[in-house]
Amino acid sequence: MTPSTCEWYELYPGTVAPNEGELFVLEWRSKIEEFVGGWVGTTVSVYSDDCWAVSFVMNDNTIRSVYEVGVSADFEPDEFHEFELRSFDMRAYALYIDGSIAIEGSFWESLFSNRIGWGESAPGSTCLSRWDCFRFGVVPEPNPALLLGVGLLVRRDRG
Repeated sequence: MTPSTCEWYELYPGTVAPNEGELFVLEWRSKIEEFVGGWVGTTVSVYSDDCWAVSFVMNDNTIRSVYEVGVSADFEPDEFHEFELRSFDMRAYALYIDGSIAIEGSFWESLFSNRIGWGESAPGSTCLSRWDCFRFGVVPEPNPALLLGVGLLVRRDRG
């Protein structure tokens, strides 16, 4: 019998993509505690409003972009790590691991839209992972006048 794990969660938010000047952010903190078998343990996927996707698979020490050949990053096994995906246009992205840039890549044209998924989806292997958090959203563009006002207040308090 071939081992297999499948525990998958999906959300279908009304809007996934940011408007011009905004930033889409997806964050998760996880740790793979057990991994036996093939390569894939944990999966995280984002499908934009207009059918562009980025998807990652992880084992106990590597994260790999599903739709990009040879695009991956390593991390220390057996400990929690913070992952953060950032995109201004849902065409290009930056993936950070523990606050450091790990991968810069591209979305892939997909048949699906408005979907975010995560979990263990590992045919041919078994995986047990712990998730501290999983969150996403669009960060609005900072207002330059507000930033200037805050900067002046800080300077005034120091003066």
